[in-house]
Amino acid sequence: MGNRRFGSVAGIAAIVAVTNVQAASLTAGIEDNFALPSEPATPSAAMLTALQGFAEFAGVSDFDLNGGINNGQSNVQVAHTFTGLPGGIISATLTLSLRAGTDTFAISDGIALSFIQPGQTDYLANIAYSRLFGADGAGSILFDANDPGLLTSGQWVPGSQAMFTLNLAALPLAGGGTLNLLPMLNSFGFLDVNISDDTAVDFMRLEVTPVPLPAAILPMVSGVLLLGFKRRRSAC
Repeated sequence: MGNRRFGSVAGIAAIVAVTNVQAASLTAGIEDNFALPSEPATPSAAMLTALQGFAEFAGVSDFDLNGGINNGQSNVQVAHTFTGLPGGIISATLTLSLRAGTDTFAISDGIALSFIQPGQTDYLANIAYSRLFGADGAGSILFDANDPGLLTSGQWVPGSQAMFTLNLAALPLAGGGTLNLLPMLNSFGFLDVNISDDTAVDFMRLEVTPVPLPAAILPMVSGVLLLGFKRRRSAC
């Protein structure tokens, strides 16, 4: 009898956990318009190991720091890994607040998204998505010279500042069309973000929405919870 009661309570707890699944908002850095003191960016150990073998890697920068503006360095990555994502994600957006430093090579800066796992030491081979911020014409080892850039027009030049919001279910590709990263988010449960390499990041925000409990089940959930409550009272 005791075991059956315990099983009912455990089942109710599981249902409550399911019904409490909500959208998650994960922020790295502080939304403070690049104010100091800076906040550390935190790439996963696997991402950092892969970046250290990357030819253009010269270190990881904190959030807020800008080369030539507030004691930041040029030619460094703002690399961060969002971890602990829920399963069953059906929508996700990544928002970035960015400002180019004073280095003229900021024109060739952009974003790279990845899902680096332990043992994957070739960073370039494991990039899932990359885009320039603005039209460049020269490109780099990370970014295609023919990429017109995420900006609707113009180049990403020293001093440029913008807020980008990317739909991870429909990331715009340089050659047209879109890429859906939701299957990879659900498969791996984390996301690597790399801003390279003369651009400061005020903050990054990843917002994900998991699949909700079907509406048809909600009345059943209420009934089970009520029944469990009545049984506990009668047992007392």
